[in-house]
Amino acid sequence: MPVPEAEGYEVHQLLGRGSSGTVWRATQAGTLREVAVKFLAPWHLHGLASVRFAREAEIAASLEHENIARVFEGGEENGSQWLAMELVDGPPVDRWVAENNPGLRERIALFRKICAAVRHAHQRGVIHRDLKPANVLVAAGEIPKVVDFGLACWQEGPSLDVTLTRQGEVFGSLAWMPPEQAAGRWAEVDALSDIFALGAILYSLIAGGPPLDPALPPAALLAAAQSGERKSLRLVRPGTPRDLEAIVEKCLAPEKSRRYQSAAGLEADVGRWLAGEPVRAKTAAPLYWMGKKIRRHWVAAAGGAAILTTFTGLTWAYLHGQRNLERERQSALERETAQAARTLHEAQELVTQLMLEMRPKLEAAGHPEWIEEAAKKVAAFDWNLGGSGGAYDSRRFRARMALVSAEVLAAKAQWGNALKAWQQAAALLEPLVKENPGAPVFREELGSARIGEEMALLKLGFHRDAVSAGQKALAALTPPEGGPVTPSILETMVEATCMLVDAAFLTKGKTDNALEVVAGLVKLLPPAARPGDMTGEQAMWHSRIGREQARLTAILKSAQEADPIASRAIDCARQAHQLTGQGEMAARVLAQALATGADIARVLGDAARTFTLLTGATGALGGKKAKLPASMAEEPLLDVVQAWIRYTAWMEQTNHPEKVIEGNGFAISLLGKSGRRNPSDVTAAREQASLMLQNARLSRQLHQTTEAVRWATASISRFRKVMEKSPGKVDSYLNFAEAAIFLAEMNAPAGDSSEPWPAAAARALEVPRSKAAAMNPPEREILTLLEQRLNALNHPPEPSP
Repeated sequence: MPVPEAEGYEVHQLLGRGSSGTVWRATQAGTLREVAVKFLAPWHLHGLASVRFAREAEIAASLEHENIARVFEGGEENGSQWLAMELVDGPPVDRWVAENNPGLRERIALFRKICAAVRHAHQRGVIHRDLKPANVLVAAGEIPKVVDFGLACWQEGPSLDVTLTRQGEVFGSLAWMPPEQAAGRWAEVDALSDIFALGAILYSLIAGGPPLDPALPPAALLAAAQSGERKSLRLVRPGTPRDLEAIVEKCLAPEKSRRYQSAAGLEADVGRWLAGEPVRAKTAAPLYWMGKKIRRHWVAAAGGAAILTTFTGLTWAYLHGQRNLERERQSALERETAQAARTLHEAQELVTQLMLEMRPKLEAAGHPEWIEEAAKKVAAFDWNLGGSGGAYDSRRFRARMALVSAEVLAAKAQWGNALKAWQQAAALLEPLVKENPGAPVFREELGSARIGEEMALLKLGFHRDAVSAGQKALAALTPPEGGPVTPSILETMVEATCMLVDAAFLTKGKTDNALEVVAGLVKLLPPAARPGDMTGEQAMWHSRIGREQARLTAILKSAQEADPIASRAIDCARQAHQLTGQGEMAARVLAQALATGADIARVLGDAARTFTLLTGATGALGGKKAKLPASMAEEPLLDVVQAWIRYTAWMEQTNHPEKVIEGNGFAISLLGKSGRRNPSDVTAAREQASLMLQNARLSRQLHQTTEAVRWATASISRFRKVMEKSPGKVDSYLNFAEAAIFLAEMNAPAGDSSEPWPAAAARALEVPRSKAAAMNPPEREILTLLEQRLNALNHPPEPSP
């Protein structure tokens, strides 16, 4: 990879990389000091990661402690943020312990220094929130250094922290984090959460591994982290001193009230253990205190107790040794079984990731069938392998393969086969959801399968079945009472609900049910009482669902009840548009919310407000002249076009031809953008030409001859393209003939072919005449009227004497 640049530093060696950026060894110009420079990845420059990066620099620079890596300075170079910090040339603390195998007292002494560093941070109002062995490096001289304050925050943090760590999202390493953080309850994460993480580090220094096995399947790991479950330290490392075990248990208490209430208290108790004094974590029973005193003054006590304890000790040692031997055998068997399951799980995860990464490449190469064939073969493989514990993972793995296959088939518009694949995935995931109610990952994947099923049914025209699939998707995604609702699940639920409403509009008698579903989802979303307090993502959710609620309310109840709902949806959409930097998705949501608000204002008879909202919707899609992004979905554009057409129809009924012409102009502009993006689609061109012809008629009515000729000439050009792309379509020839007759009646000069307009009209009418028997009555009536007008042009009445 290219070597990045930081002003004042010579960067020369990559030390490591992660999802948010890279760390490099560098030399500071002038001082020649060796430092570590952390660079934020360019794709994070304008997102929340950039804000987190700046906050990390601010927080780390405020700390001065021998056991915390110092931060020197930061800056921005060539579009990349960087941070220069103390270079700790040493391994993580767990690797240092594995390589050097220090004694227990030496490990605990090292841990006490880590506690001192965290105590210093807490005293200055800083919570680390990502303490783990990988973030504690051991420098020369056995000096631990706490690093990586990327998730840190101030204890009395600003409101910005709500945006950087949203409720329901999980940041950090599950094997080391407390239950409140694993559940995404960031409002509860405080200094006592760091105490839990310190206990997990102490556990690993004693036992050689974390309280939770990080190689567990993700869903099982998440469920265990949220519940606070873990293996007892005594079972993992028999012979651990009871006092140390008590310290660890107190740190790792799931309830925060049972943990040490400060890092200073934990540091002091660790110091007591090192000094041989009673620790506060232990119940202060008389025998316990006596035992501690005897151990401290063992010379005086040894003589009187030696004879009694010798026999008792030998007997106890024999029995204890037998129990330990049996435990070791059982533990070895458990480790062997767990290792086989982990190996199987890793293979499945690797294959799944490869399939997902290769799919777009094979599609781009023109061979999507290869990935489909591979998915079938991989899914058919026996992943249980002799009952090694892989059945649990195998079901999810086969479901994920079915999801990959369904997406490939949908990309090829093979909706029938895609439907079968989505249904297969749903059948595999449903029992996993029931067996693991606390694991949101299964619910999310089942919801995705049901949404795919709904989309396929819509494409196949089974609207009633699509509504049922949408209801199943929402039922799968809705968490059990008190369960976590992650942002990704909420996003999936919003998608499912929007599709459900669209299907309900196409299915008679299903709209009432859809309104109930929408109202239920609104209750699950974060509160939207003040849009200014929401994140951009939350604001978009509220806008999209609010729009659907307004559409349904306007139909099922009244426009008056729907109007305030639509207004709130517009406010949320504007907030999202502002917070997300006017991104494409936010523009789409804003345009659709404004178009729905305009429809409701039209029903209420407010013409001025309808026009204002529609011009705002057009502006959100790039304005009247701006280019529409190539990746913008077609749906919002056509929604706004249809809203303009409904507005102009109203204006025509109320006899406002000039407003019809103006509104048609906006619709024609948007349809032109659609035509440029999809040149093979003639629908937009046909609609555009029809609106142009209507403007020509109205301009003639207003005695604007030049404008009438201009509009009619433009419509001729569009109709000619439609006729070329869809030869034989009767309505296109009829429209072309009408435009040519109109220009002839206006005495307009001949077109590019120098063919007189009456002759062009007559030639265009030959196709409808040949198909008159198969035409419907309205088309035959239009043909008759056009022939009468053409005949009048070719045989004008003689002037009266």
